[in-house]
Order: sequence, then C-alpha cells, then structure tokens
Amino acid sequence: MDYDVIVVGCGVAGLSAALTAAEQGAKVALLERSTKDVRGGNSRYTEAYFRMPSETEISGDFEERLVENSAGSVPPGFLRFTLKPYDQWPLTLKGYGFTDPQLIGSFAEDVVGTVAWLKGFGVKFIESSPFVTQITTRMAPVGGGEALVEALAPAAEGKGVTFYYETAGQSLIQNEKGEITGVRVWSNREGYEDVTSKAVVLASGGFQGNLEMMTKYVGSHAHLTRPVSPGGLYNKGEGIEMALGVGAAPAGQYDAFHAETVDPRSEDPEPSIFIFPYGILVNKLGERFIDEGFNLSDLSYEEIARTIFRQPGGIAYCIYDSKIEKVPVYEKGIRTDKGPIKAKSIKEMAAKLEIEPSSLEETIRNYNAAVQDGNTGGIYRNIPGFRTFSCSYI
Repeated sequence: MDYDVIVVGCGVAGLSAALTAAEQGAKVALLERSTKDVRGGNSRYTEAYFRMPSETEISGDFEERLVENSAGSVPPGFLRFTLKPYDQWPLTLKGYGFTDPQLIGSFAEDVVGTVAWLKGFGVKFIESSPFVTQITTRMAPVGGGEALVEALAPAAEGKGVTFYYETAGQSLIQNEKGEITGVRVWSNREGYEDVTSKAVVLASGGFQGNLEMMTKYVGSHAHLTRPVSPGGLYNKGEGIEMALGVGAAPAGQYDAFHAETVDPRSEDPEPSIFIFPYGILVNKLGERFIDEGFNLSDLSYEEIARTIFRQPGGIAYCIYDSKIEKVPVYEKGIRTDKGPIKAKSIKEMAAKLEIEPSSLEETIRNYNAAVQDGNTGGIYRNIPGFRTFSCSYI
C-alpha cells in the first residue's frame, strides 16, 4: 500500500489534515485506532468551545491564553529572543521546552479562515459557554465536536481518503538516509503491516490513555487523573513516542495537561462543574486548599483542576449553600447528570462525605469569619431563611 500522505488519528486535527491534503489531489490514508462508530477520539466528545466573540474575530487574549496554557517556561531575560528567527536564538533558549511563539501566532491568524472552511461542510456555530463568569464570549459548533467529526469524515471519504479503522500506528519507517517513508501499523485483522507514503502527519493526540506514560511524565499521582471523555481511552501516546524515536525535538510541557473540574461520579463526557467561585473547595481532610475566586471561572478552572489533582485521592468537594439560587443562570456551570449531595447541617454533610466533622466545621467557621461585611462570599453567615447546603464532587 503506497500513499502520498498518511495521517495518524481521526480527531478534528487529523481529519482536517487528511481532507486538506485530499483537496490538493493527494492520495491519503487515515489510521484510526477506534471503530468507525466512535471515531474522533476526544474531539468527538468535546463541546468544542472557540474563544471567539463572533465568526470573524478571535478574543483579544487568544494568543495570551495559548501561551499561558501550552508554552512551558521561558526565563524573562530570553523572551525577546523568541520573537526572532529560530537560527538567531541563543543555544540556551533552544534547550528550553516551550511552544514556538511563531506557531501560536500562525494558529491565531488562521482561526477565522478555518471557521469559514468548516462552515463550507455544513457546520453551524452559535454563541455558547459553560461559564457563569467569563472574560470573553465563546462560540461552539451546533452538536459539538461530534458534529465536526461527522461533517469532516464523510467529506474526506468523498475526496477519496482511505480510512483504516481499528488500526494503530506503531512506528515510523525510515530509509537509509533517515527520511520518513511510511508507518508500521497494527490491526487485529492483519497484524503488523508497513504502509508507505511520501509524508506522514501525526495527529493522534496525547497519552492520557497510557498510564505508563502518564506516570513517566506527569508523576507518581498520575493514576488519580480521570479522562474528561471516553475518547481518552484511545490516546496511547504512540504518535509522540514514534516521533521521539526518530529524533524529533520535544517541545512544550510534558508534565502538564489540559485539566477541567469534572464530576468523577458521572459517566457523561465532560461533566464539568464550574460554580466553585460561589462556594468553597475542600479536600477529603475537610481542608480548604485554594482561593476559589482568584479569577473568573473561565480563567481559573485549569489551575484549580491541577491543584485538586494534588489533593488526597485527587478529589475535592465544592460546598455551597442555598444562596447559589440567587446567582443568575448558575445551572449552566453544572454540567453533570448527578445531583448534589444535600444536608441540613455541616455535621450531616461531613458524615455524607466521610470527612471528620470537626475539620469541616473549623474550615467553614474560619472562612466565614474572614469574610468582611460588604464583601461577597461566606456560607452560613447571616443567611435569612437558610434551608440547606449542597456539595458537588470535583
């Protein structure tokens, strides 16, 4: 089997690459580990929010947020060099693992054009957001990520892209010069096969479905992470391993990951909970461990999620009282299908959460005592008509 381009991975990135190559007349093969009915990896299950106030503009902080969440660490004294061509970077700077700002800039420049391209395949966008407090409005495709996958995949098939389902890329094939000439693959039907091509695009995602790699890169508590969606099962990290195996330069931040505050009780994809600024977060010891309102929820949820990851058992509880009902549209910040745990006293709540009552009572007492008159916050503080308070798992 010989192709012009082999794409590994059937998410939105892989489908976009395969379809774009096919539109240019290339003979394309697309390798997908999953079965056809769940193709798309994590892309299939995301709600696919775009940081865009409209279809023709990106948010003012678009590049800044990308840098914050993907760039790794660069010493301040070297930042000025990142704006220059790579061959003018100091050797020390080249040794740091961070995302090339030119890559981020190119990505940002092409967002509006990409949205227009997607609309050409029948994708429709609406303003949408799961956040009660946010710094920018967002757009999302109607039908979320699944709509993107099921718009692009048939279009790729119509352009002649050959799909290989239940087929995983294992390693890159090289000639004597070291040039990439294809991919060695594995499938239950055929076993090992060599698929040759002139070019290979690795778009197979991360490694959250591979506990060995998670532990290697993220650390000893990696087993406490929980995939946000079922698509994470198929992300085994071979794309990264096969690239590193032929000498590709690692970049970015291997010990970090995109994180969301989700309900571990739910089997739904992306059962996010974003109402933490309206209550307090406590761990299994009944201790508050972070300022829940240090920023708007759409700017803080990743840091909060990663901090929860470092708590005992990787679990936290968002405790709030009946005043939450006065927050406009607070329900949109609760994406889980599981209801809150309710109690009529702190002691009762502690028992339900299996937390030492005195610890939880002290935490809430100290928090309420620190809230000054005129400031927002505080639970159990002069609440007329108090009825109950609730807990959401995160």
